[in-house]
Amino acid sequence: MQQVELHDLVNLSLREDEKIVVSSNMPGVPLNENNLAWRAASLIREEFGLTRGVTIHLDKQLPMEAGLAGGSSNGAAVLRGMNRLFRLECSLEKLIKLAAKLGADMPFCVLGGTALATGIGEILTPLENKLKLDLVLVKPPFGVPTKEIYGNLRLDEIKVRPNTRQMIKALAAGEKAGVAAALGNVLELVTTRLYPGVGQIKDELFRMGVPALMSGSGATVFGLIPDGRQDLAERVAAIYREKKGYQVFLTSTLLI
Repeated sequence: MQQVELHDLVNLSLREDEKIVVSSNMPGVPLNENNLAWRAASLIREEFGLTRGVTIHLDKQLPMEAGLAGGSSNGAAVLRGMNRLFRLECSLEKLIKLAAKLGADMPFCVLGGTALATGIGEILTPLENKLKLDLVLVKPPFGVPTKEIYGNLRLDEIKVRPNTRQMIKALAAGEKAGVAAALGNVLELVTTRLYPGVGQIKDELFRMGVPALMSGSGATVFGLIPDGRQDLAERVAAIYREKKGYQVFLTSTLLI
């Protein structure tokens, strides 16, 4: 799992009452217990017996149902932010354990950086990474519900799996070609069958010379921009943003 520079902003402030109030600049974002940010705040309050509430504003940049862990990263930010806001002095290890109660992606979003995630995502091993990668993220004008994809996953249909061992070696050695060769996502088999447009984006990026992979359960596809090819990144962005009306983000991996 890899953190990138593209991010939302999560603003927290203390309240005089016991309420958890969530707001957002993005229409359609749930503002109640269906939001991981709300649930993270509730969990912290319950865990530490807090009596004061909190106001949470989510300044969203990450799209919804995009396979980019937007909701999980918001929840993780609330866990870390409330730890500071209430001066709880909770350890990172404790926050990761709390995050695991809320979702499989949450522990990594608390940790950040580059890590191998095992178990259901709660067992994290930080990895050496010498490679800062420039990325283009392409999100089609539809979302992909994570629950639907996992509900249609059939383990006996998986024929090819990611080369995790090669990926770890390539990151440690700073070998971009090795990273590109090791890309794999077993959920693509499901998502591209149900949402062919996702597979179309991936194929188009490869034809333009950009190694690509679906992120998470979709619908976003990310591409690895070759070194020194900012012109290619901008051309890809123009094709999808201006001609097709897709959401496109140019970002980089974040090394910490």
